Amino acid sequence: MRKSISQLVTVLVSDHDEFVGGVLRTEEALLGRLRDAVTSSTGGSGSSGTSSLASERTTLNDGAFALWEDITGRIASMLESATEGEKATKDPRRNLRRWLKAWQEAVKLEEVTETQELHQAGMLTRMIERIRDLFDPPTVKEIMGTCPSCRQRWWFTSARHGTRTSVMHSVLRTGYPVVVSCYDCGEHWTGEHELARLGLVLALWPRVEALTTHHVTLGGTDLVALPDVLALLQDVAG
Repeated sequence: MRKSISQLVTVLVSDHDEFVGGVLRTEEALLGRLRDAVTSSTGGSGSSGTSSLASERTTLNDGAFALWEDITGRIASMLESATEGEKATKDPRRNLRRWLKAWQEAVKLEEVTETQELHQAGMLTRMIERIRDLFDPPTVKEIMGTCPSCRQRWWFTSARHGTRTSVMHSVLRTGYPVVVSCYDCGEHWTGEHELARLGLVLALWPRVEALTTHHVTLGGTDLVALPDVLALLQDVAG
């Protein structure tokens, strides 16, 4: 089940509750946690009030600095796009809250399409995953198949060089249940029932994939649109 835009923002900007291995635990705001790692890597005061020399930086902190630069830049761009150029501050949490307010106003005015919502959810989900991966690197395995949510099949890791991987992947972290996620839209599946249902859909889909496109009738001229078979498969599996 995919989290809402508001829930995803909360994970990034506020302390929140998460179920870990069936136990409800409080997780620190991920942007705050990342900021603390960056402060340490640049030799400033971290949450412990200590400082470090450049020569004492760890691989984690160096990675945190690069990730901080990338994510804060993305958030600033999101805010400027949603508010017609409103200037971003140095605090990404404040910027993301301002972006969410503008986003919610656009939703009320029915200016947001389903495709846009999936795209934004995917972006926020990837931010969350990248921060968590920094502190707790998971075991990730590629899963071949079309995402039942957004209908994408490939995720381009390098648009410039055309490098791609399957959009579907499984993530395993110590103490957490297995999760299958989509890089593009952020949808995810976990738990025995959801994973079994997803497995059935992914297994059956290649056999009927051609039926989701237009095909030529016996007359040779008319094109006929057939039902969305992937959606029908989900209904059968559910």
